[in-house]
Amino acid sequence: MELNNFFNLLKAKVGTIWVFVAVFFILGVGLTLVQPLKYSSNLRLLVVQDVSGATDPYTATRSNEYLSEILSKVAYSTTFFNQTLNAGLGVDGSYFGTTNKKIAKTWSKTIDVKPVANTGIITITAYHPNRDQAERIARAVGTVLITQNGNYHGLGNKVALKLLDDPITSSFPVKPNLILNAVLALVLGLVFALSFIYLFPEADLFKRWSAEKNWRQANSDLSQMNLYQEATSPADYRLVEEAEPQAAAVLKNEAPKLDWYNEF
Repeated sequence: MELNNFFNLLKAKVGTIWVFVAVFFILGVGLTLVQPLKYSSNLRLLVVQDVSGATDPYTATRSNEYLSEILSKVAYSTTFFNQTLNAGLGVDGSYFGTTNKKIAKTWSKTIDVKPVANTGIITITAYHPNRDQAERIARAVGTVLITQNGNYHGLGNKVALKLLDDPITSSFPVKPNLILNAVLALVLGLVFALSFIYLFPEADLFKRWSAEKNWRQANSDLSQMNLYQEATSPADYRLVEEAEPQAAAVLKNEAPKLDWYNEF
């Protein structure tokens, strides 16, 4: 299909595009709203290594980056999780479940620990439906890394972690991101609409939806007038035409667009 023809087709199928966009938007917002809202709390740590002796600063810096990557990964382990619960900062363990599988899954969704490239800095972010718990978890993760990092490397007291920031906790929920999800839903709706129009140029969902809507409305109006309960065939239409010409005109206009009409 040539590009100009496709653009002309899009102009003629604006209604179909709106149908797809509306459906995806409603689904996207609906799926977002059914998820629990979560607050975030984040802080930063700096890996500091003793560079006295033969170690040059460049080597120490590269080593700090490596250590920050290792420590960021071990934060997701069940051993680290248990240490966080036992840090004495009031983290509610019941939130994470009772089985190891459930705990590991929930814990991985609760924290986001990652190194900042080429700095030796570790960022810690915790997410939780309760704002206070989000801050407690972030603080507990930072505390365990500061006090027990030696369990995860062999450099002993030559490595220390320094707290750069106190936890900064969001005032409003940040997950799920309603605006981002809505934009993604609109984009997906548009992509599917364009694909549908390209693959099925003869189809027009908007006209079909309008025809069905008008047909149902005509049926409803006629039912209220006790003419019949439901028009489903040309024979029903002929009866309506004799009793109520105005309603029959609506049916006559919409019936050719319906599947059953073409079967007679």
